[in-house]
Amino acid sequence: MLRLHLATSSQRIVVTVAALVTVTIANTCQAQQPASATFARLVWQIESPPFSHRGGVGDVAFSPDGRFLVTFAASPRNQQTYFLWEAATGKLLRRLEPKEISRGGAGSVAYSPDGKLILGGWGLGYVTVWEAATGRELFTKKVHNETVLNAKFMPDSAHMVSCGSDRTIIVTRVADQAVAASWTFSRPSAAGDSMGLFGASDSPAAASVDVASDGRRVVTAHWKSNSSEAAVWQIGTDTPVVRIEQPNQGTTASGRVFESAVFTKDGAHIISAGARIVPRSSTKLTHGPVNIQVVELRKWDAKTGQLVAEYSAPDVHGFGRIEISPDGQTLATNDFGGIHLWRLGENQPFRYIETPERGSLSRNARFSSDSQRIATGAGNAISIWNVQTGTVVAGGDPSITRITSVAWNANASKFALGRHNAVETWDLSTRRRRFAATMGRPLGPTSSLHDVTGLGFSTDGTQLIAGGTRDDEKTYQAGIVRTWAIASGELQNEASFGIESQGEVDGLILSPDRKQAVIVFQGQAPALFNLSDQKKVAELSGIRSSRDLIVAQFSLDGRFVHVVNRQGEASRWDPAVNQETFYTTEWRTAAERSGRQQPPWVEHAAFSPDGRVLVTSHRANSQSGTPSALVNWDNEISLPIRVVRDVPPCLLVISPDSRLLAGFEIETNVSGQKPTDTIHIWDLNTGQELFTLQPQDARATAIAFSPDSKQLLTGFDRGTFAIWDVR
Repeated sequence: MLRLHLATSSQRIVVTVAALVTVTIANTCQAQQPASATFARLVWQIESPPFSHRGGVGDVAFSPDGRFLVTFAASPRNQQTYFLWEAATGKLLRRLEPKEISRGGAGSVAYSPDGKLILGGWGLGYVTVWEAATGRELFTKKVHNETVLNAKFMPDSAHMVSCGSDRTIIVTRVADQAVAASWTFSRPSAAGDSMGLFGASDSPAAASVDVASDGRRVVTAHWKSNSSEAAVWQIGTDTPVVRIEQPNQGTTASGRVFESAVFTKDGAHIISAGARIVPRSSTKLTHGPVNIQVVELRKWDAKTGQLVAEYSAPDVHGFGRIEISPDGQTLATNDFGGIHLWRLGENQPFRYIETPERGSLSRNARFSSDSQRIATGAGNAISIWNVQTGTVVAGGDPSITRITSVAWNANASKFALGRHNAVETWDLSTRRRRFAATMGRPLGPTSSLHDVTGLGFSTDGTQLIAGGTRDDEKTYQAGIVRTWAIASGELQNEASFGIESQGEVDGLILSPDRKQAVIVFQGQAPALFNLSDQKKVAELSGIRSSRDLIVAQFSLDGRFVHVVNRQGEASRWDPAVNQETFYTTEWRTAAERSGRQQPPWVEHAAFSPDGRVLVTSHRANSQSGTPSALVNWDNEISLPIRVVRDVPPCLLVISPDSRLLAGFEIETNVSGQKPTDTIHIWDLNTGQELFTLQPQDARATAIAFSPDSKQLLTGFDRGTFAIWDVR
């Protein structure tokens, strides 16, 4: 369902409409509005496909009977959301969210062996247990002082074990959340050691955990800067019964032997997965960085810690994350671009499963209890494969990925979507996709695909122009701008910026005449380029890197570029003379400044088409007591017009007629602040919120008004989109 909130100066009306169909608001609701009221109706929304995930898939787990799949959403700012799916159909059954809110890195998910419980490890030390049949949260408990890196149930389903970056391994009794066993891993700091993963130099984090079938032993893998270790712990003892330390390996001495470790089915041996850093020239791989990670597997005696066997595949490029099938016969390593399957005891993988979204896999691939299927997440899609054949059993549409950019043509008859490595155009009158293309192709196992970071139609509407990144054989990664004929789908022009920039493109802003573009390269200052000859015209020296830039927009005549940086400086850049004039967006009262001269960071901003109005969005600062705010500026005299406090940080866009301001809530790194999926619409001239749009189980990731300001196009994290009439 979608909840549509309509607000006027005298009342607030809430209208619930069915999603995924064409909808108009009932006449009775329209009659309740004053003649001057602004309100919206849902014109068109695309249905979410099966296994369409919110945010990247961080981890997956099968239920013991294989009927269900539970996943963890790895969102950009680590919000904690879990999803329960029907494995055969991809139907979303339930969404699970802990009642607590916490920040923190990695997350994990597991089913209890009896199938009754679901465990999530997340945030800064938390675990949550839900009742699988109902989704009821049984408890949430903070068991670690730092990030939970892995958590799973013990074989009896009555206990769970978790490990964290605080170097502790804790066994918790489910019934009363009491600690049944606890271990702390530490050792004296070796010469040359520096920070381990999230931990101090003498306190390596516990990066992975596995439980032996006897339920009495636990194996963990620990990372340090110059070495890695595996440790076996036994219930009833205070220290490891086995410790195996190995120095890092390879050209850069950063390849860990123990990225992860698991027990064999009989518990007699440990299988570790790691990576050696080697020159790419020493392998058969034709593309990638100068030095690459080559996966290595090792078999160790679980009682003595002695090395039994090594399995090295010189052309398997990956992370070194391992999973063993329940029958103990098959190993899986989740690698760059896919999954390698190994038979226990064999030196080479017997199958490589290439996943749809290369380089963006979930942390682990997980086997079903019968060992016949394996599941992983790739970007927004979840896929399940047959282990023996490598064929897809079930999964989401790999082309329906998160929408990163949206644009309209001049007469609002067509619109374009940018996705992960793909673009497409749609006809609004026929509601059919007219054209689809990709930005690049993978060049091998080390190759990644990238998001489209900017797009637009040509001035006559016959071409689509899109920018992004592709892997390049000469420079590793190259900025690229491609132009297609919409009618035929023919690629008409390709401009590559790899030789000069050698970096990933974070943003592309097209000039009004489509002859130039401001290209924002990762970690570098934005620059203006000619699209015809790829010549750099000027560089915006006031912006040190892509991380500083919030928004850039050409003036209507294309002479100037209006810019806002994260530090709160707004400027007008004249590329012809490479000159900037800027002012600081200080809006706080004297009490709110509290001696802090630096203005609050800008989370996002938007200029009116004529550049006269600027709106900035700021997050709250609990230390200074400064609230979140939405600030309107007169960009010509550099003064604030209006400050609306306690408005959540939003990504903003102003309608072409400068009448409306739209924004969707975005995530910040402020603890305890969790955005909703709300899309806000304000009157730009008065600051009044006119209405809000609340999609169900989808968060906006891109937004644009139509050129006539009558419609609003929103792209979502699940790869779907919606169009709203906002007249």
